[in-house]
Amino acid sequence: MANAVYRRTKVDGLAVSTLTDPIVEDGLVPVGGNYAIGDAPKPERVPSERVRTDPTAWEAVRGLLSWDAADLDDARFLWRVSRRYRPLRFVGFRKSAMRLPRWIWFLYAFLMAKAMKVPAEEFASGHDQLIIVCYYHARSLGLVRAFRRHGKPVTDVQHGLIGPSHFAYANESAWQLRSRLQPTGFLVWSGSAKCFLERTTGRTAEVRTFDDSRYFTQATRAISARPRVMVALQWGSVLPDALVDFIARSPWADWVLRMHPRDRVAANERPDCAALRGHPHVQLEPEGLPLGASVRGADLVLTWNSSVISEAAMAGRRSLFWDESVRESFRDEIDAGFAECLAVEVIPARIDQLLRPVAR
Repeated sequence: MANAVYRRTKVDGLAVSTLTDPIVEDGLVPVGGNYAIGDAPKPERVPSERVRTDPTAWEAVRGLLSWDAADLDDARFLWRVSRRYRPLRFVGFRKSAMRLPRWIWFLYAFLMAKAMKVPAEEFASGHDQLIIVCYYHARSLGLVRAFRRHGKPVTDVQHGLIGPSHFAYANESAWQLRSRLQPTGFLVWSGSAKCFLERTTGRTAEVRTFDDSRYFTQATRAISARPRVMVALQWGSVLPDALVDFIARSPWADWVLRMHPRDRVAANERPDCAALRGHPHVQLEPEGLPLGASVRGADLVLTWNSSVISEAAMAGRRSLFWDESVRESFRDEIDAGFAECLAVEVIPARIDQLLRPVAR
C-alpha cells in the first residue's frame, strides 16, 4: 500500500504545498512510488491517485451519529488545545472570526472530525501512514482520527514557528491525555523545535534540514548584479508604509514578494502593496516555488514575524524582522547572527548598510 499526504492549500484550484511536496517527493519522508492526496491532484508532480475526503450529507450524518467511548478523550484533548488556538481559523474564515467564543471553535472542529468519519476511514484503510501539515486544521483532524483508529502512524510536518505561543503543541496537559486526534510523531527543521515537542507532547520528533533535499539547494534567481531581497508577506498583516516607500525608491536591488500560502489576495492586489505596482525592480515570486529554493536565491529576507526567519538561517541567509513580541522565539537565529529584530524606522538604513556594498 502507498502512504498518504494530505494538503489543503490551493493555487488556481489545484492543491499544492511548497513545503510538503518537496519533502515527500525528495524522500525526506519515504513514501514509495505513489501517494494519495486528500484534495485535487497535481498532475505534473510524482504519480498520485485522486481520493475523496469530503463527506456526502448522508455520510456526515452517519459520522455524527456514531459514538464510542474514545470520543470523550478526543473531546477533552481538543478542548484543552483550543484554549488559545482556534481550529476554524484554518478552514477559510477571516481573522476577525477569531473573536468567536472558544466553545464554537471547539464544537465545529470536533463535529467536523466526526462528520468526516466515513470517507476518512476509507482513505485510511488503503494507506500505511499519513503525512500531514497542520494536524489541528478542523478537517485534518478527521483524517488523523481515522489513521489512529487503524493503528497507523501520523507524521505532522512543521510548517511554521513552534513554541510556547502555539497551543496546538504547547499544552502539556492536553498531550498527557490519550486521544486519536494526536499525531504519533513530528518532522521538524531544528533541534530546538525537536526538544520543545518531545518535552511537551511526549512524541518523537525527527529533525530534517534543507540540505537533506535537493529542492532546498536549487537557488532560482535571475542573472543580475543587484542584490536580491525576499519580502515574506503574511496574511492578516500589513507591510508598513515606511518599508513600501523604501522598496519603491530602491531600484538598486531586486525585491521579490512571496505570498503566504493561505493569503486570498495576490501581492499585486494587496492595498498595502499598491505603491509597488509597475516598478520593474519589484517582482512577484512564482507560485509553487519551494521555500528553500526561494531563500537560497535571496541575499536578505524581510518579514514581520514569519518562521521564514528560521528557514533562511538554515540556508545561511540573514533576516530582518520588526515584531518585538517574537524576539525570543528567534533567539537562536539572533545569537547566530542570522536575524535582527529592529524598529521599522531603522530597517531601511540597516538594509543600506548590509546590501549597498553588494550593489556597488
